[in-house]
Amino acid sequence: MEFRKDIEDILAGLTSLLGVNAVLISDRDGNQTYSWYRTDLDKRDVKVTGEGLLRMREISQGFGINSNIGGMANIIVRGPKGVAILSPVGDSFILYVSADRRANLALLLVRIRRAVDQLLKILGGGPFGEVGVGP
Repeated sequence: MEFRKDIEDILAGLTSLLGVNAVLISDRDGNQTYSWYRTDLDKRDVKVTGEGLLRMREISQGFGINSNIGGMANIIVRGPKGVAILSPVGDSFILYVSADRRANLALLLVRIRRAVDQLLKILGGGPFGEVGVGP
């Protein structure tokens, strides 16, 4: 129970932001380690799986290397209703954040980076691939 409380404390900077409607953490095997949804409707509507997050991370890592941008720090997918952001937490976990159009993308990215730095301390691991995820 203390582990979940630690995760919730770290993610409070994300879950408190206007527009954020879902936050998930999955491990490298596709298992959901943590999930938070603003409402039951968000829980129903967000259909992302741990396996899907891992596939997206693998595809994007290769794309980042082949694009000569040094790998991947975040995956940002924008749509007409909002944004979904994936951020590796070391080599073992991935953080997913979904937000509607009210969210401030710049602030969201800053808070994600801060959360990833703190999550690395309790989940272990170093930067993902060759990309440092910290400041």
